[in-house]
Amino acid sequence: MNEQNNQNQYGTYNQPQGNTSPYQQGGQYGQSQGSQSPYQQGPYGQQGTTGYQQQQYQYQQPRSPYGQGPNYNMPMQQGPKNSGKAIAGMVLGIISLLICYIPYFGIIPSIVGLILSILGRKDVTNKPQEYKGNGMAMAGLICSILALITSLIITIACQSLVCSEFDPYY
Repeated sequence: MNEQNNQNQYGTYNQPQGNTSPYQQGGQYGQSQGSQSPYQQGPYGQQGTTGYQQQQYQYQQPRSPYGQGPNYNMPMQQGPKNSGKAIAGMVLGIISLLICYIPYFGIIPSIVGLILSILGRKDVTNKPQEYKGNGMAMAGLICSILALITSLIITIACQSLVCSEFDPYY
């Protein structure tokens, strides 16, 4: 059977040429070629050799009008990652700012935040190709310093009030 390649917007497919209608295979309506009917079935309900053959379509992906899409198999380039010490220092600095008004409780988180912010900033400046997060380290450093100063003032003020209440000569 002769086949012709046709292409539409969805891809390429093969279309037989010549007598393309399956209803005009042999003479007139109601007559069939040879002795077998095209509807005769073989064993187990299968069509015989003179039955209709399914056409094979070959699908090709249509071309995109926007050019080639992204290649998802290509590994992404990894840039420098955020310094964990800088992130932890910033978080502890913010938390210590929130709790610095409670006497004695704001001192420890602000000291730990101050140390982690300094170490995070040191990582960022010594290994810029490996770590980033200088702004986070600076934010943690500033918040921790403010919280430490505020917490120390409030702790000293509360201590002096408590001591003066119990000791009249203080």
